[in-house]
Formats: sequence, C-alpha cells, structure tokens
Amino acid sequence: MAPSLKKALQEFIAEIPAARLTGFPNNPGTIYTDANFRFDMQGLTKTAWNLQIQANKNAPNTSVAKAAPASVAAVLVDFTAVFTAEQVRAAFAVSGRDGTKERIEGPQAEANEPSGATRLALLTRSFYI
Repeated sequence: MAPSLKKALQEFIAEIPAARLTGFPNNPGTIYTDANFRFDMQGLTKTAWNLQIQANKNAPNTSVAKAAPASVAAVLVDFTAVFTAEQVRAAFAVSGRDGTKERIEGPQAEANEPSGATRLALLTRSFYI
C-alpha cells in the first residue's frame, strides 16, 4: 500500500539533498525531483524566492497523482535571509503538514531605526561636524 500524500511528502522533503536547499537560482525551474514530487523555484517576488513542492501528475503513488498538479508545500525565502538547508527543510515540513505558506525572513529594521540611506546621511553628517 502506498503511503499517504502527507507521509510521501515528508519522505520527499527529508530526501532533498542539503546542497539543493541553498543557493537558489534566480530563474524559475526544477531544483530537485523524484517520481512523485518536484521541488521548484517558481519565481521571484520583490523580496524573496518563491519555492514550492508540487505533486507530479504521473506519480506512481496514487494519492500524490490525485493531488497533481497542485503545490503541496510552499516557502518564501527572503533575499536578505541568512539561513541553513535545515531551516528550509523544516519550513517545507511545516508547510506540507499544515497547508500553510511559510516564510524565512531576513533581518528586519527596528521600528525606530533609520533606513540605510538615512543612517548613511547621519553618519556622514556626524563625521563632518
């Protein structure tokens, strides 16, 4: 008996090589695949890579094939994020389990912290004073 969709997905996520979970391309395309699923870089948002795992239409696992061509897990990774392969793997695991779109965020400026341009102007001004 074939494993359920969620169980097969968690197995796929666990098998993605760590090297494929970092250093994402800037063009859409498949990053890793097996007979049941494919891990794709769907495209770029203004601030992040849009990564998704999709069920393959001709998957040997009938539960997976029935879900095709749907995305079964999705993660946005901010361009400014400092992350590990295991953090991306964990985000995909949560997304696949809970049906959510996860996000790995980069550093956020404090609410009262000046922006980079303002900070540079302030630093330059204090240098000349």
